[in-house]
Amino acid sequence: RSHAHSAKFLKNNLFVADLGRDFLSHYVETDDAFKLQENYSMEDKAGPRHFAISNKGKYIFVINELNSSVSVLKKEGTSYTNIQDISTLDEGFDGKSYCADIHLSKNEKFLYGSNRGENSIVVYKRNKSTGLLEKIQSISTHGDWPRNFTLGPNGKFLLVANQKSKNISVYHVDKKTGKLTFINSKETPTPVCLLF
Repeated sequence: RSHAHSAKFLKNNLFVADLGRDFLSHYVETDDAFKLQENYSMEDKAGPRHFAISNKGKYIFVINELNSSVSVLKKEGTSYTNIQDISTLDEGFDGKSYCADIHLSKNEKFLYGSNRGENSIVVYKRNKSTGLLEKIQSISTHGDWPRNFTLGPNGKFLLVANQKSKNISVYHVDKKTGKLTFINSKETPTPVCLLF
């Protein structure tokens, strides 16, 4: 059944991730109303949760909660086509995990996602020409259930809200490689959302 989980505007476009029906809806504003243009399907039971849009809107990166993957959509004309589905988990991980949040670096060279269960942040290097992703790192969140994370305004730090372990983990971001280095952790009551 329908479970609209997140929404974002891009100029006169509105995108909505429907976790229950496995698609990203694309609405366009016409005559002071938003009309459905198309639904972009993910894999069956993928569970699209959140998404990041590149600055010019050429690419959309959808993180899928239920099958632990990222779907890459590329703009072609006025529509989008799925060009890649890539796992968020380590190859050796054998357990239940559910994706949560996703963010692009400011320079759009790197993409980050969180895994609840594996309790990790996955880092992808992005091919800016093709939009395709390459996994370059998977690092522990030093806590349990990374519900949300955010990149600092200067891009030098990444902070993770570990809901169940009640702590915020802080990482340094290498701007050249995109990789993360754990710095420290701060106790805080049940964090679920971080904003600068």
